[in-house]
Amino acid sequence: MIEVNTQTTVFLQSLALGFALGLFYDVFRIFRLAIRHSSAIIFLEDITYFVVCAIVTFLFSLSAINGHVRVFLVIGELLGATVYYFSLGALVMRVSKAIIRFVKALFRLLYRIFIRPFVVLFCWLAHKFERLSGKIAVRAKKVQAKAKYSLKQRGVLVYNLCVKGHHRNTKNVNEKRGGTPNARGKKRKKKRQGQVA
Repeated sequence: MIEVNTQTTVFLQSLALGFALGLFYDVFRIFRLAIRHSSAIIFLEDITYFVVCAIVTFLFSLSAINGHVRVFLVIGELLGATVYYFSLGALVMRVSKAIIRFVKALFRLLYRIFIRPFVVLFCWLAHKFERLSGKIAVRAKKVQAKAKYSLKQRGVLVYNLCVKGHHRNTKNVNEKRGGTPNARGKKRKKKRQGQVA
């Protein structure tokens, strides 16, 4: 059996412990106000909080009443957390909201003064570079198309020159040999007719 004085002391201590656990939960709440959380992260934070509360409650009962679980201990913690939530907790959250708003406004002002001009300049340079690269790409395509066209024309010209040169060479050879094949045939016929006569 636990004495009444011991139970009263443990109950008051459990009230204080519940008050502290309520303050610990406000750490998560303030963190959520400062940074937006997804539902999955909030769920993990709540699980972490309840696990910590269970471990702290077990250690407290182990040190205060030799590890025995008593209903008044759990009730004392719940009452302490409830008192904190509706008294000091509300004040803490109001002050925290005001501080977070002030800090966010300060960061926005600093961003507009020091960082935003560089961002605008970078975006302007990126836009100019994009336009310049587009113009260069268009000109490069035009130059490439002209080069292909000129190469095709040069090939045709070279082929024509080669063919004409070949014909000229064959004509020169035939002239050296005695004319064209038709002319040589006529000469042979004349010789044969002269021999027959």
